[in-house]
Amino acid sequence: MYPKNNLNSKKPQGTNFSEVPDDSQLAARWIADHPQTIYYQKKYYRPANDGYIEISKDIIRQEIYNVLLLAVSEGCRVNNRCLNSMMELARIEIAVTSENYFKTGGEK
Repeated sequence: MYPKNNLNSKKPQGTNFSEVPDDSQLAARWIADHPQTIYYQKKYYRPANDGYIEISKDIIRQEIYNVLLLAVSEGCRVNNRCLNSMMELARIEIAVTSENYFKTGGEK
């Protein structure tokens, strides 16, 4: 017989399980820090003086990683699974599907 899975065994010591932010909350923090970032046709963009400039995926990943590092004090663990999950959740939230987004000045 296998031992019963104990969810509390994975929580960091000294933290209340209900207070540890989940991936979606951490992704929302990054979005709040970078509200004008959009994802369109497999690329990230931010507004510039005369339109939008492409932002490297590595830069976005570093920014999301920094959000995760700040959450370590709240009981979050820094790992690739969490980083990838946060990145995907943020990407879905900021994705735009129309090139009219660029023409209308940011109206989805």
